Amino acid sequence: MEKPKVGISSVPILNAFAFGNTKRDSRVCVTGEILSRLNDDGLRAVLGHETAHIRHRDVVV
Repeated sequence: MEKPKVGISSVPILNAFAFGNTKRDSRVCVTGEILSRLNDDGLRAVLGHETAHIRHRDVVV
């Protein structure tokens, strides 16, 4: 699977989510708040979790 594009939302909450219609056009979004609070390992875990949603086609269902 190709790496998904990642967006950053400026809403003041801790959140990350995956969205899209197909694996190819899916994206991951994280908030600025989560970026400011997590260390690199935590951020890798969150991005890995959201990427797994894309890989398992959860974003399509």
